[in-house]
Amino acid sequence: TGAQTIRVPPGTYTVTGMQDGYSAIWGIGSNEPRTINIVGSVEDPAAVVIQTTGLGGVFEVSGLRTANDVQFRATPALSLFGVTIRGAERPAGSSTLPELGGAIRVDGGNLLVYRSILRDNRAPVGDGGAIGLNRRFETIRRRMNVIVEESALLDNEATASTTNTGGN
Repeated sequence: TGAQTIRVPPGTYTVTGMQDGYSAIWGIGSNEPRTINIVGSVEDPAAVVIQTTGLGGVFEVSGLRTANDVQFRATPALSLFGVTIRGAERPAGSSTLPELGGAIRVDGGNLLVYRSILRDNRAPVGDGGAIGLNRRFETIRRRMNVIVEESALLDNEATASTTNTGGN
């Protein structure tokens, strides 16, 4: 719990996606109050590349899911500084797991992408080839803050399937 900073040296890091549609690396949720800062090279974001093989996004940021989750009051946060994410593909999910956010799926919480590149990510049956915002659970008011500064979202692909999701 608490804030964690992960400094990633230059290189290409390949992670294997998970066929169940969850993240290839990890989820950052409100039941585990986390702030994760991934720091690569802000001078050259292409120097630190996270790429996936198989199916699955790279990160999940999940806030409250239902009105019963009020005990989880922490707001999860993810910050990417000088990192490239490429090749992530969100597989077809289920009615409780919308198929959105090829690289990053935000269900609630905070996301900052700074001097980073999100490239060649896919959500082939949903929204948000690079970043998907889940506004599906309307039983509670989800709080999401997504900031993308001095970054590039290139050649990401999505096919919108519902009106309750969004993203880029």
